[in-house]
Amino acid sequence: MANARLRGTTPIRGSAYLGGPSIFWKYMIYYAPLSQPQDWHQITYSEREVRDGHLGEWDTTTVPDGTYNLHLRVVYEDGNYEQTPPRQVVVVNAEPTVTPTPTETPTPTPTVVLITPTVVVVQPTVVRFTPTPSLVATRTSLPEVPSSITLPDMGIVFNSVLFGALVAGALFAFLIIVNLIKRLI
Repeated sequence: MANARLRGTTPIRGSAYLGGPSIFWKYMIYYAPLSQPQDWHQITYSEREVRDGHLGEWDTTTVPDGTYNLHLRVVYEDGNYEQTPPRQVVVVNAEPTVTPTPTETPTPTPTVVLITPTVVVVQPTVVRFTPTPSLVATRTSLPEVPSSITLPDMGIVFNSVLFGALVAGALFAFLIIVNLIKRLI
């Protein structure tokens, strides 16, 4: 949200992807004080694509109160990148917290939403940049991994193999004897 008033640790939501995992390398989110627009500082970094989800968090208590620009940079494998235009926010940690008048609906916590750089390949050599806003986060869970694996008792395995070999040897000997008897007859 543009000109959002932020305090404490603020979630940053949006999307950071370039249309395919083969070209995506990483994304970074930066902030710069409005008074020093070229003095960019990194907030977060990740090598995982995000679509309409949680990009990171900004602990605004580490910066003085004031107006800041935020922007998202998504980097290709070759080092080139796409980035959003700066989004202005206001840090107000020292400002007293307003005690809200009781209402039926609580005011939501401000969340910074960055426009997503999305690349659409029209032809193999032509790329079009289309920023899109982020709306919803998705949560995935990892499959359960067994805590231990039980191996079979090797004594039983050895005995089974030995028994099988004896049966096969007896069968082979029986076939040889039957074949010898047939030749004699």
